[in-house]
Amino acid sequence: MNPHRAAAITAALCLSAALFMAACASSSSPPPDSSDRAVLTALYNSTGGPSWENNDNWLSNAPLNQWRGVTTDENWRVTSLDLASNGLTGQLPPELGGLSKLTGLLLNGNRLTGPIPPEFGNMASLELLLLYSNGLTGPIPPELGNLSNLEWLSLYGNQLSGPIPPELGRLSDMIDIELRRNQLTGTIPPGLGSLPRLVRLSVYENQLTGCVPQDLRGRVDFERLGLPFC
Repeated sequence: MNPHRAAAITAALCLSAALFMAACASSSSPPPDSSDRAVLTALYNSTGGPSWENNDNWLSNAPLNQWRGVTTDENWRVTSLDLASNGLTGQLPPELGGLSKLTGLLLNGNRLTGPIPPEFGNMASLELLLLYSNGLTGPIPPELGNLSNLEWLSLYGNQLSGPIPPELGRLSDMIDIELRRNQLTGTIPPGLGSLPRLVRLSVYENQLTGCVPQDLRGRVDFERLGLPFC
């Protein structure tokens, strides 16, 4: 056989083998977004996904950034989830805490019920958490104090009960806390007054007692709250 032809055949066989091995590896490995895809599937199943006002591409094989309300980064990890006013019902699944790259969670204006899962404290990248205007019940999880990047926490207009967790006083990046129109009891944690970036603390229309820490003067809705400063 011509040596040049033999070399060409050998090269072709090597290339075919390499392509075959790559295809096998690809088929045996999960897609890079598989963990986040499983979390979003749990959300869909837990909150009446088939009845959402818009569920375009959900549970399809389309890339996650083509699912309604989902934004991903270059590695296909979910960075934002915006399903505000979209007809979600039922309870928030604890699996959402597995979205470690999530920076914004907007589920406000739905008909969600039940508690806020303590697993939400695992979303280490979260900057924006909007759950207002739902029917959420139970306490505010103290685990939210683990969200060191959180800047805006809006839980108003629910049926949350129990105290305001003092752990929220660890959130040094916090700018706006909205907890009004719930059924919260107890006193305002003094540590909230030490948050360096806090602009507003809205806690009126609850069942709070005691006094307002002096450090919150000018940042709390004092007149509506009806409590004296300490």
